[in-house]
Amino acid sequence: MRHITILQLTIGLTVFVFDSSAIAQGPGMPPDIAAQVRALGPVLNDEVRTSARSAYAPLQPKISPEILVKSDISYGPDERHKLDVFGPAPTSRPAPVVVFFHGGAYVRGNKTTPGTPFHGNIGALWARNGIVGVNATYRLAPKHQWPAGAQDVASAAAWIRTNIAAHGGDPARIVLMGHSAGASHVAGYLFHPQFQAAGATDGVVGAILLSGGYDPTSGITDGRRAYYGEDQSLYAARSPLRHVATRTTPIFIGFAEYDPPRFQIEAISLFKAVCERDNRCPPMKQLRGHNHMTEIYHLGTTDESLSAELIAFVRGLR
Repeated sequence: MRHITILQLTIGLTVFVFDSSAIAQGPGMPPDIAAQVRALGPVLNDEVRTSARSAYAPLQPKISPEILVKSDISYGPDERHKLDVFGPAPTSRPAPVVVFFHGGAYVRGNKTTPGTPFHGNIGALWARNGIVGVNATYRLAPKHQWPAGAQDVASAAAWIRTNIAAHGGDPARIVLMGHSAGASHVAGYLFHPQFQAAGATDGVVGAILLSGGYDPTSGITDGRRAYYGEDQSLYAARSPLRHVATRTTPIFIGFAEYDPPRFQIEAISLFKAVCERDNRCPPMKQLRGHNHMTEIYHLGTTDESLSAELIAFVRGLR
């Protein structure tokens, strides 16, 4: 039986319907990978993670010598305050900068996965397209609870503002990008002004949020409890979704057809909140044929289900 998800969103008198049965796979997605993803369905477990790595690792191109990679740069005092910079070929003008924060349910993950091309594929994708890529890691729960993630996004952004010019980047054109828990942390920074640079611009001109959790009040998971704490009465105040009115920085929202439903629902809830805030809607894409992990592991391959739109979004920001 084919999995079908239909999501309906009403804004004013307009009804948006996302029917994932309409298209079986994303453009450029190899048919064998599409079949694997369909068979696994809308779940997130070790089999999904392993399958996604095995499927896309052989398709990732090697990082060319023209891309200058500088690894394990400290942006703060903690041992996990580390980032990698992927510098494109030099140009006459400073390049935009995209800083990526990985996922891991708040309790695991890193900027690189040993023995694989991930998440170096993301930094390299940006560098191949004339954009400075930065991959950053952050402190993990339960040792480091809210607001550690947002604070670490702030610290990484501060390092970039001060240092990225030396790597060919423009400190006034920073785009924050996060996947899963990383997207939650980016949203936490973006919509909680207390974590942003006081009295000055932070240089952030946009954000890419892929399959994040934006409202811990919508459902409790072990990861959310580890990060947001046991006292659920505090969750509303800590929820990025409840504070979108505080900042109008352009965002791109993405989620996968075979994401677990809660990721899809929260992406659409964020979309709705931003539409209502701005009286116009931000770009959003349901990534057909992909799941929570292939959404990020396919970036940089000939499967261009998402990359062309992300690159256009970043280039269009000023």
